[in-house]
Amino acid sequence: KLWYKVVKPALSTSKEGTVSVVGPVNKNLRKATIPLTVKSGSFTYKVVSVAKFAFKNNKKLKNVKIGNNVQQISNGAFYGCTSLVKVTIGKNTEKIGSKVFYKARKLKNVIIQSKKLKSVGGNAFKNIHKSAKIKVPPSRLNKYKNKVLKGKRQKKTVKVIKN
Repeated sequence: KLWYKVVKPALSTSKEGTVSVVGPVNKNLRKATIPLTVKSGSFTYKVVSVAKFAFKNNKKLKNVKIGNNVQQISNGAFYGCTSLVKVTIGKNTEKIGSKVFYKARKLKNVIIQSKKLKSVGGNAFKNIHKSAKIKVPPSRLNKYKNKVLKGKRQKKTVKVIKN
C-alpha cells in the first residue's frame, strides 16, 4: 500500500484529478506497483508522478513497476534502495530526476518502456550494479544511449540495450 498526495484536485464537473506517490505505508515493502489510477470516494485520480525521496532508503524493496500514467520520477525517489534489483518504467515517463536510483547497488535490470523520455538528471543511475542492463525501446536506442542516458555517472560496464 502506498501514500498519495493530490497534485491537482478532482472537480465535481471534470473528475480530472491527479496524484503523486509520496511513499510506502510500510517500510518493509518488498514490491511496489505504482498504479495507473487510485480511487478516493467517488473520484478517480491519475497517478502522474513519484515524489522526491518517496522510497528513500527503503532497504527491503526489490521490485518496482511504475504505471503508464507516471510522467515524472522526482529527485532521489529510490535513493539508497539497496535491495532493489528490477525496475520497470512505464510508457509515458518524460523525466527522471537526479539521484533517482543512486546507491541502488543491486539494481541490475532497468526496463524503460517510454518513448517520451526527454531528460534524466545527474547521478540518476550512479552506483547501480556494475553489470546492470538498461533496456529501452528499439526505436529510441541511439537517442537514449548517446544523449538522454549518457553521462549520468553509471559505471562504463552498465549497458543500454534494446528491450
